[in-house]
Amino acid sequence: YGAARTFFYAKPLMLAKTDADAPSDDQIANDQGTVQFHLIGQKTDDPKYSSIMNENQDNLLAMGGLIHDYMHTHYPDIDSKKLDINTWSKVVGNIPDLSIGAQKQK
Repeated sequence: YGAARTFFYAKPLMLAKTDADAPSDDQIANDQGTVQFHLIGQKTDDPKYSSIMNENQDNLLAMGGLIHDYMHTHYPDIDSKKLDINTWSKVVGNIPDLSIGAQKQK
């Protein structure tokens, strides 16, 4: 964890807006897990959240894998252009849909 934290915190992840300047190479998420680390690789000092994350670490890693696969399947040139922040919101908002099909609200 310490090595990953040092590596990824040296280059903070930035989310670009549609009309913003193109991100620099240091700000583009890559296939080595920058996005996944920032989403689920965090440790927290709050026992309430720490215990939940520890209990569900396998599920959280699986979700990261689903997101990685989905992004590379639907956006194969992900590193060559910037994505609108709404694209990312849509992907994360539909995580269950990536693994089990359409979700229905009740």
